[in-house]
Amino acid sequence: MMASRSSIKHSFVYVFISIIKVLYLANGCGYGDSEYDKPIVIGDKHLAKGKYNAAISAYRLALHKDTLDYVIWARLAKVYSAQGNIGAATTYLRKSAAGFLGAGQNAMDSGNDSLAFVHYSNLLDLDPSNSMAHIFLGDIHNRSGDKRNAISCYLKATKLDSLNYNTWVRLGNVYRQSKDTKRAVDAYKKAIRFNINSHPSYMGLGSIYLARQEFNLAEDYFNTALLVKPDLAEARSALEYINSLKK
Repeated sequence: MMASRSSIKHSFVYVFISIIKVLYLANGCGYGDSEYDKPIVIGDKHLAKGKYNAAISAYRLALHKDTLDYVIWARLAKVYSAQGNIGAATTYLRKSAAGFLGAGQNAMDSGNDSLAFVHYSNLLDLDPSNSMAHIFLGDIHNRSGDKRNAISCYLKATKLDSLNYNTWVRLGNVYRQSKDTKRAVDAYKKAIRFNINSHPSYMGLGSIYLARQEFNLAEDYFNTALLVKPDLAEARSALEYINSLKK
């Protein structure tokens, strides 16, 4: 069923109020009155006065200087939304979101989780329904040892995109690390439901049943993991250990 025009309008009002919060928050994207930043400053002034066409022209001029500036894309999304051009607004929203995700990933790859956290948080201010931002924030919390907030982020992601099996694997891992094996088993099984070749899920289940000394079940899951990924050394080691216990 298609959303009503009023619900679409309400959604965009919320999103673009949120954009205001992030326009000046992205690292390295604050703008002043330098020669380089003049088109952006001019565009902001036109936008504030409701001169939308003039604002668009200024922002597009700024994009000529930096075609990958995702904060300017957010500004263009805002002005197009104000014009009622929902198609263009949606396009620039998506481009801006991709920019925040890319910046966050680059920060994580360089080991700067604090900066990545800022990028993903800014993206969620822009678009609270972005499931990937919730997942990556969960990863950051998990790496810092904050299992409670990691679980919270992953659960939000599953509500937004329940078919992403990788999120269920992440949840299973955190639950297992937190000794909540019942929820871990449920999460791993959901991951397998959405991707029968999810070898991390079989490994997780095998580890849980091995710890419970339910060796037959553990063996089945480790063998299944090897069927999916034959070079899985951890599964082979686990099976060797189980066989040693049976002697």
